[in-house]
Amino acid sequence: MSPLIFAVVVDILLRKLAHRLQDAGMARAFADDTAMVLRNLFASFSTVAQIFEEYSLISGLHLNFGKTIVVPLWREQEKSWYELRRWLVAFGRGWEDVKVANVAKYLGFLVGPGRNEEGWTKAIGKWQSRAKGWSHAAVGLQYAAMLYNTFCASTLYFLAQLEEVPKAILDDELRTTLHMAKGPTAWANSNDLWRMGQQCGVGRSFHCIAARASAAMFRACVFECWEKPLQEELLELNEAARSTEQHDRLVFWDSWYCRAFPRVLLNKRRQIEDDVISMRDIRLRWCPGVDPRAEEAKLRTKLQGLVAAANLQKSLSCWQSRVEWKITRWRIPGNRHRHGRKVVEHLAALGRLVAPRVAAAVWGLVWNRWCTARRFQTHTQCALGCGHGDDSIEHYVCCRVTRAVGRTFLRIQASTEDRCGKMMGWAGYHDEDERRCWAILTYGVYVATNSARRRPPHIQAEREQELSQHCRQASEGHGPTMRCILKRWAS
Repeated sequence: MSPLIFAVVVDILLRKLAHRLQDAGMARAFADDTAMVLRNLFASFSTVAQIFEEYSLISGLHLNFGKTIVVPLWREQEKSWYELRRWLVAFGRGWEDVKVANVAKYLGFLVGPGRNEEGWTKAIGKWQSRAKGWSHAAVGLQYAAMLYNTFCASTLYFLAQLEEVPKAILDDELRTTLHMAKGPTAWANSNDLWRMGQQCGVGRSFHCIAARASAAMFRACVFECWEKPLQEELLELNEAARSTEQHDRLVFWDSWYCRAFPRVLLNKRRQIEDDVISMRDIRLRWCPGVDPRAEEAKLRTKLQGLVAAANLQKSLSCWQSRVEWKITRWRIPGNRHRHGRKVVEHLAALGRLVAPRVAAAVWGLVWNRWCTARRFQTHTQCALGCGHGDDSIEHYVCCRVTRAVGRTFLRIQASTEDRCGKMMGWAGYHDEDERRCWAILTYGVYVATNSARRRPPHIQAEREQELSQHCRQASEGHGPTMRCILKRWAS
């Protein structure tokens, strides 16, 4: 028999089976994974078993009884599940291996009256173990964020399309991301890591799981091909809740009804469109004057990212006050709000002036991320070998080795009072090249001090040479920085 004739025969037989399923009292059937709802289990079961046997003869696909679960839609107090198990054993023909439980997994999601947050256990384990595994990559903040978003946080987004993210994930999110964003304990909070790409020049930010999960729900509600409109699904759900025979069953299953997928998705879409951004606004912004049908593919690919960005922007705290709080430890004379505004502008400008790794070093200086001895409340000598200071950020800003390299190789210099402002961004610059050079010097100091702690100290001249080499390496792969460095070095 040719494949085409065989396909036609199978299609005809499946249509006949579908009619028999309707006659057997089945309310709904899914062909993919054999999930069904029967109005009367005991009256319809023999017919259903015969249908599965006929289907296995037609297609050669047999039901895996060991993975089949029967979910009774009644409470065990009403009719003992032990009787149902005994009835299945007596029925035989493989059905004695079927499990009876109040919850089952269908296409990765838990369904049934006993549905809870246990479905997230495996995804949470993957998320945390991958973050710990990738934390040893030592690739810098930008690529750490890329690895986290691609291999770690992505393990949660499949379930997040239909399920609310558990509080346990949100509580543990900062600790998990800090595995990737290496630094002293609690050097940054979640808001810092969510916005570092846009406002710190690092190039990429860590994903906010709550914002991404809400966006995934919004996309699933708008673009997924549902069996019927979600509004109709919700009406049927409400009717099922109203027609529940016993009051105690309705109370017992209240959380099940409230967490039903249609209800969760529609509530999430309504919340986002009321508080964040509406589908109409998205279409007007991204499809202006164009037939929406021609832009549908583009909108499908961009929708989740657009909603996630808008959702994140809505929930982020004030950045200005955060920066001001971070620079108070420097005891800067003058207007604190003005200094904070200058630092914000400086960090944002670095995104277009230098490579992300250089911007990350400057941000780490402002945020006290550098792992110096002073940071851990101990005292050791300057790692650059000047012999006139200890291992601390405050010293490296004015260290004689730092001053010599800046003056000799980068052609920049400033008074002792202004050096801190130049490196952190609240002081003025003559032009963009000067701003770029101070950022390069900061990066060189950061890398040189980290490498110096792993080796015995050398003489000052060697440290200056090493620091200048790290400053030169800051320009690798970044054209504007390379041109600036060559011009300064050659002059």
